[in-house]
Amino acid sequence: MDTIINNYDDLVEVEYIEPFKIKCSFKSGDSGIVEMSQYLKKGGVFARFSDLEYFKSFHIDNGVLTWGDGEIDIAPETLYHKATGKPYPEWMES
Repeated sequence: MDTIINNYDDLVEVEYIEPFKIKCSFKSGDSGIVEMSQYLKKGGVFARFSDLEYFKSFHIDNGVLTWGDGEIDIAPETLYHKATGKPYPEWMES
């Protein structure tokens, strides 16, 4: 049996608000502000966010928040949860 993943949480618009805060708007019509500084603490590829100009260079690629040529991306489901406070999709919690 195939798993069907809805696109209700795909990003349709992203707006820089202030350092490490972005407003995310989703296909569902929901939106909210996501505080992104916690990604700096993760290190690795996210260390690039310490360059604010790089952080501000995000774009949407197929509903996913992306930097560069896809070297960094954050799943729309994660952003949807952080922006709206609504639960993660059931398939992410198993």
